[in-house]
Amino acid sequence: MTEFFTQTLDWIQQNPEYAGFVVFAVSLAESLAIVGVLVPGVIILLGAGALIGTGVLDFWSICAWAVFGAIIGDGLSYWLGHHFEYLTDRWRWFRLHPDHLEKGIAFFDKYGGISVALGRFFGPIRAVVPLMRKTGGSIVNVASVAGLIGVGTSLAYACSKAALLAINKSMARNLGPEIRVNAVCPGFVEGEWLQGLLGEDMYGAIREHYQTRASTGQVMTPETVAENIWFFADGAPNVTGEHLLMDGGATLPY
Repeated sequence: MTEFFTQTLDWIQQNPEYAGFVVFAVSLAESLAIVGVLVPGVIILLGAGALIGTGVLDFWSICAWAVFGAIIGDGLSYWLGHHFEYLTDRWRWFRLHPDHLEKGIAFFDKYGGISVALGRFFGPIRAVVPLMRKTGGSIVNVASVAGLIGVGTSLAYACSKAALLAINKSMARNLGPEIRVNAVCPGFVEGEWLQGLLGEDMYGAIREHYQTRASTGQVMTPETVAENIWFFADGAPNVTGEHLLMDGGATLPY
């Protein structure tokens, strides 16, 4: 399996013009009901991310293909669930464990779209855990200050990040001792992507606000976030189940 992923990523690197189609297909498969449980496509997506970092692939186009694939996969899954709902409770797994289906329905009824966002965190973990069980290693979840103090772009975003921190502790408890699991919680992170998203004026105002509040007088950069992720990944051998707040002290007044 590892050799297959290596060969696929090598092929993408040699044929970058087809990378978008591969990412679309993998993202779609990852999002499909049942199929997503069997396809550890996140390894391909992580590899594509690495190729973006080296300049082989373009970020925006690959991101668009991935989002498009996920939307199509989610849409097909919803259609299948809606169309064949009457067959769900006949599946062998749910006949043996009817409480799982009941809990899933109750969870979705209670949390709605947030439950879908939470489901996104399990795919990447599911794909790499079997490999890391043998080799050992470290998982670093990227949460947010929003999950700690309830601020952010939306209620769903803040709630999903708070839930990720709870998942972080549960994973650390269940995957040890072979695998350590920690999380980083960045505050405002400056960068061209965010500036393009917010617009120059709003970006500048928000950046100044957080820089003024920060005890260090600085905001986060992608490089400082990466340094702290690397700290958990390569160092801190006896640290697991923890989260690191990275906002320069901007939230201390809270």
